[in-house]
Amino acid sequence: MKLADCPSFTYRIWIAGDYATAHAACRAFCMKGFCVSLQATDYIYTMGAEAGICITLINYPRFPADQESIETTAIELGHHLCESLHQDTVMGLGANLGRYA
Repeated sequence: MKLADCPSFTYRIWIAGDYATAHAACRAFCMKGFCVSLQATDYIYTMGAEAGICITLINYPRFPADQESIETTAIELGHHLCESLHQDTVMGLGANLGRYA
């Protein structure tokens, strides 16, 4: 077993849409050497509700990166998810990610 460590930091992306489509989009995006986790979530708002996803990006020791690189990747992934899920909005925590078209 190979042991590795790296600084820990987290970014989260919230977006509405189909979980399976988001899963496929993240899988394709991560082929360049990256790690994310996905959680299904429900958005409840005044007079409505819809399904969505929370995507968490971490600095994973297998693919270590500096904080600025992870933030840049979070922004790229957020925009990729907007296109893949046909959404006009995406929100992020920890990254300068917020889009409304």
